[in-house]
Amino acid sequence: MLILCIDTATSTESIALVRINKDPILGGGLSTTTLADRHSDRGGIHGPHLLDDVHLILEDGGFTLADLDGFCVGLGPGSFTGLRISLATLKGLSLATQKPLYGVRTTQALCRAVDGDNVVAVIDARRGEIYIEGGSLAEPLCCHPSDIWSFLDPSSPWTLVGDGAVKYQEELTHSSNATLPSNPDLHAPQAALLAPFIKPDEIPKLSILEPVYVRKSDAEINYPDGFPDAANKVPRTR
Repeated sequence: MLILCIDTATSTESIALVRINKDPILGGGLSTTTLADRHSDRGGIHGPHLLDDVHLILEDGGFTLADLDGFCVGLGPGSFTGLRISLATLKGLSLATQKPLYGVRTTQALCRAVDGDNVVAVIDARRGEIYIEGGSLAEPLCCHPSDIWSFLDPSSPWTLVGDGAVKYQEELTHSSNATLPSNPDLHAPQAALLAPFIKPDEIPKLSILEPVYVRKSDAEINYPDGFPDAANKVPRTR
């Protein structure tokens, strides 16, 4: 299977072309080979560039959309806007090509950036919070950096990866045995790492593929009963 993978959960746009094959050495399990990948720090502004970069990576690999067997998107958690852009883009391409779209959590893939079992993905959630997943946490959650050790054992030798780990490194490591990889590339989502989590025979319906938000958006917090209607003439704040 030739899969186009995209992750725009953070400021980094990551796109990869990955070949998924059944591997006899793995007893018929799946192996992945990255054929081409692109990483760009877009500052979180992904919309104007994403489709152009899709065409560029297909050119890099010598393929066209018709050659693809499917798509995979990073579902987050992360930037709400970034998640919606990549998911909407790939839903459109999936509908246009009639090829399946798979979804994998960004935090799942980020935990594969380094070897080992004690790896925790830490993504900047803004508002002084972080999204975390890994170790004993089977699902991502949102917390303040100082609260991470309420969910994980601070005495264990954790490896923290992600832009949140870099941003809050001092706070996360000063009272724990946690460390961070020195290679900055390991702290950005890598779309190719989504592919190992794909289950080719389990194709989700497009209608149920949604971003993993974890927490409520600013709009939901500020307007729990919905946006004020125009008759109230309440100005929206940016």
